[in-house]
Amino acid sequence: MKTNPVQFLISVAISALIGYAFYAFSKEVNQLVLGIGAFATSFVTGVFLLAVGHPNAKIRLNISTLSTVFFLLFLILNSVFAFFSSDITSIYVVSTGLLLLIYIAIVYSIGRTKV
Repeated sequence: MKTNPVQFLISVAISALIGYAFYAFSKEVNQLVLGIGAFATSFVTGVFLLAVGHPNAKIRLNISTLSTVFFLLFLILNSVFAFFSSDITSIYVVSTGLLLLIYIAIVYSIGRTKV
């Protein structure tokens, strides 16, 4: 897999803006955790969506589709957690961490597929 540096920087900038948006809109108890989590999840999915290429077009399409689905899933998950007023940090970290690890495992297995 190859990385395009310009698109990598674009995905970093988009992820930083998404992280800041969730930091600004969330309740005070969860602000920092949600901002960092939103940045991390959008960064990982955004890099595989925009910046990482694969020589095989079919594998690239599968990775892009999976990245889009998880990117939208993480946006919805972060939006739900942004509007809770109680301290839900542990639930957020565990659920987001598990989903992110599942995503990385699937992308890794797709990338290693021989076609």
